[in-house]
Amino acid sequence: MESKNFENKSQKGNFIFPSLKDEKGEIERIAELYASENENDFVLKFLEAYKKAKLVDLNDDIWSKLENTDSFDIPVGDFDKIEEQITYTNQETGATRDWQDIKEKMEQGKELDAPMILNYDNNFYLISGNTRLMVARGLGKTPKVLIIKIKSEQFPKENRETFFKRLEGKLSKEEIQDIDFAYDISKEAHRPAMRDEGMRYFEHPRAGCLIMTDELGLYDRDLLISFLLHDVGEDTPMLGNVTKSYDEFREKAEFRLQKLFGEKVADTVIRLTKPSVDNIKFHSKEEVYNFYLEELQKSEDAILGKMVDRLHNLRSLPTDKPEKIKRQVEETESKYIPFFDSISGEKKQYAEILLSKIKDQLVKLKG
Repeated sequence: MESKNFENKSQKGNFIFPSLKDEKGEIERIAELYASENENDFVLKFLEAYKKAKLVDLNDDIWSKLENTDSFDIPVGDFDKIEEQITYTNQETGATRDWQDIKEKMEQGKELDAPMILNYDNNFYLISGNTRLMVARGLGKTPKVLIIKIKSEQFPKENRETFFKRLEGKLSKEEIQDIDFAYDISKEAHRPAMRDEGMRYFEHPRAGCLIMTDELGLYDRDLLISFLLHDVGEDTPMLGNVTKSYDEFREKAEFRLQKLFGEKVADTVIRLTKPSVDNIKFHSKEEVYNFYLEELQKSEDAILGKMVDRLHNLRSLPTDKPEKIKRQVEETESKYIPFFDSISGEKKQYAEILLSKIKDQLVKLKG
């Protein structure tokens, strides 16, 4: 498509193949945006596509479709508008972008990294180079860009087959059968429920198990079963009625879980189950909360399970609910972080990885 705003179509700018040196955080952010359940795989696919990508002229059709830039609307020669937008962005983000330096380099023919664009199923997302695009538009230049193409079909959705495929060779046949039973119980228990971000509730316990296996390399029969079931007692009557009487619930849940999966799973699941105000044992939410935190800290498996739970919850917070984000961040920092680093046993290495990931996620949410 011909540009109506460009005065000099022959000027292709002075853009070179861009470096990823300063784009690690942005790549992780788009991985979370487009493939929250396959972030590590997305980053690997991105790097593969980046190596194969070539510089191309940015045409108006693609430029106008870029989701996160207003550079297409800059008229040729309107540097006041560029100044206004850059000043606003710098104030909002604390950045120090210098568009005049970029303008000078373009005019002198000096080399600049080409802007990078992600093409994800024909949805175009600007990864880097917004200021360069604005200046190019203002100068009437046709910029070179690096378009990195990735298709959603490269990230097959998780299902029962893919879930259990990863357990083969890591656990015994009997252990996998036990996890399969817990998988079915969790799926049926949560079948009618949906989470705030719009996905079915079962995706949460399954995603937590994937954090253990895919991100931690942790294949632990008891922990995987415990996480699959960690919300069943709190959200369904399958293990007992936690809202009627906590002590009655605990007795019934211990009996059922021990019969099915053993004492360790029973202990971990019950500690991960937040009680309700039953007006028998607990008469306020504060009593419930204090008891819950005390119980968690008595078991390293329960702490690890809670860390996985909190990490996935932080990753899947709805972006349109800032108050919930603020509440979750404050709760994590004030209530959970203080004891998340208390694991000192054989699972300490996993806790350290999780704590680092949780802190990274908190930074993203606060940023």
